[in-house]
This record gives sequence, structure tokens and C-alpha cells, in this order.
Amino acid sequence: MACYHAVMAPNKMQFFDGSALAAVIAELNQLGECRIDKVGQASAGALYLNLRAGGRNHRLYLSVQEQWARLHLTRRNPPNVPVPSAFVMQLRKHLEGSRLLRVEQPGLERVARLVVAGRDELGDPFERILVAELIGKYANLFLVDAKDELVMGALRPITEEMCRVRQVMPGMPYDPPPVNRVDFLDAEDADFLAAFAAGGKLADRLSGAVSGLSKVAAGQLVAAIGCAPGVAVDELDGLDPVLDVLRRARRNVQAGLFHPRLDPTTGWDYAVWWLGDGAPPEGSASALIDDYYGGREERHLLEERRRKLTSEAAEHVRKQRERLAGWEEMLTKSETADRHRELGDLLTSHMYLLSPGMAEVAVTDFYHPEQAALTIPLDPRLTPSENVQRHFRRYQKARNSRQVVEGLLVEGRAEQAYLDQVATAVAQAPTPADLDEIAEELGAIAGKAPTQRRRGQPPPPAPAPLRFTSSDGLAIWVGKNNKQNEHVTFKLARSHDLWLHAQNIPGSHVVVQAEGDVPERTLHEAAMLAAWYSQARESSQVPVVYTRRKHVRKPRGGRPGMVIYDHERTLYVHPEQP
Repeated sequence: MACYHAVMAPNKMQFFDGSALAAVIAELNQLGECRIDKVGQASAGALYLNLRAGGRNHRLYLSVQEQWARLHLTRRNPPNVPVPSAFVMQLRKHLEGSRLLRVEQPGLERVARLVVAGRDELGDPFERILVAELIGKYANLFLVDAKDELVMGALRPITEEMCRVRQVMPGMPYDPPPVNRVDFLDAEDADFLAAFAAGGKLADRLSGAVSGLSKVAAGQLVAAIGCAPGVAVDELDGLDPVLDVLRRARRNVQAGLFHPRLDPTTGWDYAVWWLGDGAPPEGSASALIDDYYGGREERHLLEERRRKLTSEAAEHVRKQRERLAGWEEMLTKSETADRHRELGDLLTSHMYLLSPGMAEVAVTDFYHPEQAALTIPLDPRLTPSENVQRHFRRYQKARNSRQVVEGLLVEGRAEQAYLDQVATAVAQAPTPADLDEIAEELGAIAGKAPTQRRRGQPPPPAPAPLRFTSSDGLAIWVGKNNKQNEHVTFKLARSHDLWLHAQNIPGSHVVVQAEGDVPERTLHEAAMLAAWYSQARESSQVPVVYTRRKHVRKPRGGRPGMVIYDHERTLYVHPEQP
């Protein structure tokens, strides 16, 4: 399968249209009959089918997520959701072990019909159709009985409340999306000439004249004529070149001839039209589509997941800060403990001045440097002795409270540092697998039970920290989250290896594996990595501590990735991306 690497402008993406779908379907039908070995669910709106044909394995990816709606073969290994939807379970029942006979497309519409044959539980033959409607925000999947065209299941059933014009629900006849124009593959010259008579931009007239021809596809056909994208019908010398291109495009689509290619020169990222005679140059529509959308979708999903986990981590940080603020306020109040003891001593020393029913008493404050006079309020309902004991009780309570609060503050600040570390890891996680590890960690913080691995399910992958090689040829390991930090420091590192971390800043554990002394150049490179993979990435100078691994240890009851160390030295570096 050919490999393509598209270059995309930051805010522009070409959407999957009927011409691209036709090219993919032509490629799929060249495989012949395929056995469906597995139906998997990559996300809420994306499925994949593992196919076996011609002694080779293939994977068909179907996405009905609004901006990513498409269908193609993929070389990627999609993730699997922990709990498949009911619709996917239904597809597994009817499709797994069956044969994919062919894939159909009504005209040039963004609809694919995967015709599947198999046998039911009683051994009777059946034929099902998996209908993929790849129509932007209305994209959907339906399982249809080919015999009577009744809907058996839907990824998103269309009820009357959702759409008054069209309802598609289990038990109802399948109602295809409405088409109110002649399809491009059925259009005659007269249909186009009638549209051109209205004038205006040629590309707009083309896409508006027929169904199945998107504005991008129409613009590519206009470019094939040799005209500028915004050319008007009135600017043309004649319409014969236009009609000739349309006839050739229609003829080659009907023959299943396409030329998938990157096409940045005309303002679009890729094209599939073949307008020449004979066989087109070799190319794979699926490889083109897979490369074009796959990386974009993965980055999009990564950022969506990151935003969700960032919000979750920020909520934990907010709650912890509120707890710390409350404990610090309690500590401030407890600082009055010694004054209550002093007041109790003063009342005891002036007991001869006290009598029942007094509201206050004037005494000499021998705790004051100048032995100033002091008026102490009293509770007239209490006896003199009870007024004295009241201050001593307040002193004892405040002193005990201070001891408890000081302990809570020590633990709370450690927890705050840990949560800041988690938040930094979320912001810098480069892959979905890294975010999965952090999500599991956040779940543990929230008190959620870890997901139980089902029988036969493969064990979770081992932590995968980053590995670099220094200019001196030494291995440098960098943890990307707390789980990986723990692995780097206490599993990979040996006692004589060098350990580094941004000083008092949330960030990665870095380990340099070296038998003896670490060269100055490697030390500097490792320190730069520790600074870059920390919360201080944007700072100009970052202090990085380093010590031997044998001087790093985990505190009793410490959270993952939390350590204490000694015998450290400090190096200041400017963070740079490795």
C-alpha cells in the first residue's frame, strides 16, 4: 500500500466526499470476498472490521464522527473502548465469521452499503447490509436485513423528535437519505448546461447542478480544465472543454479508475480524480485517506482527552488548595494558644482582685516589656477559679489543634506537590497511552476502583518512558508521568546511575545510566531534559538537582513518583526541546 504524508494548513481540512468514497470502494471491491474476523469499536463513533482476503489481513475503518466521517482501509491499530456499545455487540453477532461480498455506493453519494452473507444460529443463510452514511454531522451506521430492507439496528436511531422527515429505527423499513437532484453519475450534458445558464462561478454551478459532487470535487474538476478556481461561467470561451472533463470524470468513476494523490498546488490537500485515458498511475486511495485523516484525528482525540483530564486534575488541585487554605487559617487561629496561657497566669497571679460576678479585671501585664496595665474580660456567670480555668482549657485546645494542623499541612503540601506533578504530566503527555496511565492515576485519587482485566484480555503495557542517547553515547531515561517516574527511578536506574529533577518544580525524573563519572556534556544534556520536561519549560533559567540514584528514596506512604533525596548538587540550565 502506498504511503502519503500530507501537509495541511493549521486551520484547514478537506472533508471526505463522494469521490473519495468511490475511490476507496473501488479499491475494496478489488479484494474480492473477505471474511470478517472481528468487529471492534475504536471510539463512540468509530468501528473497524478485521478482514481476511487473498491470504492477507486487512482492517477496514468506519468513522461517523462529524468532521472525521469516512471509510477506508487502515494500517493503524485502533484502540478499543473498554465496553462496546449494544450496536457493536449486535454487529459482532451478525457479521463476525460472515463474508463481505461487495461494497456498493448509490451514485456518488456519501453512503456505503457493505453487503455481507453468512448463516444464523440455525444454519440458515442470510444476507445483511451494513449501511454507512458518511454525511457530516448526520453520519450514522445501520444494520439492515437485505431480504426485506428492514432496519435491525442503528448506532444512533433517528426518531420523530429528531427528524420529522425521516425516521430510521429498528423494525422500520430502511429509508435512505433524501436526494433532490440528479446524481452526478446519471447526469446528462443538458443537466449541466441548464445549470450553467444561470451564470456565476463555474465550480458553484457544477456542485449545485447535481447531487454527489462536493464543492472541493467540483473545484478540482474546474482546475483540470485549466481554469482558475473562481472562474465565472461568462468568462469561458465555450463549454465544450467543461463537458469533456465531466464526461471523462463520470466514465472513469463508473469504471473504478482513480488517481489518489496529494494535490497542494490547487488549494486542496488531496484529489482522487482520474481524467486521462487508460489505466491511471498506481496509488492507494485508502493509504492516502488514512495518512491524511488518521494523524489529524489522533491529535484531535489526544487534545480532547487532554482537555478532559486537565479539567479533572485542576478540580483536584482546586479542592486541595481549599483544604490547605482552611488548615492555614486554623493554624493562624491556633497561634493565640500562648496568649491564653499568659492570661490564665495573669489571672492566677491576681486572684486576690477577683470576686464573683465581675465582668472584667485590671491587672499588671508582666509579660509586656513595660509592665503595662491590662484589662481582662471575665464571664460574670463563672467563679474566679472557673474564669482562670477557661483560659487554660483554651490554651490546651489551641495547642493540640496546632499540632494536628501542622501535621495536616505537611501531608497536604506533599499532596499538593503530587497533584501539581499530575497536572504537569497531563499538559505534556505526548501519546494517548500516556494519558491512559494518568487517567488511571486520577481515578485512584478520586477513589475509583481500578478496571478489572477480563479473562483473556492482554495485560496492560509496561510503562514506556522516553529514551535518549547523549552526545557521549550514554542512555538517558525520562519519565512522562508519575507511573513512569516510578519506573525510571526504582526499576530502570541502578544505584550508581545519575538521577536528575527540576528543583522544587513538578516535572520528570531523569536518569543517566553510566558506570562511572558522567561527562560534563552528558550532565548538561540530561539537565536540559529535566528542565524541558517540567512545569518550568518556558523559563529562561531552571535549577536542576542531581545526585546518585542510591541517594533517592521513596517516603513511607508516598504517592507514585514522590521521592526524597540528599547529597544533591544544583545546575542551572536553559530548557530546550530535545
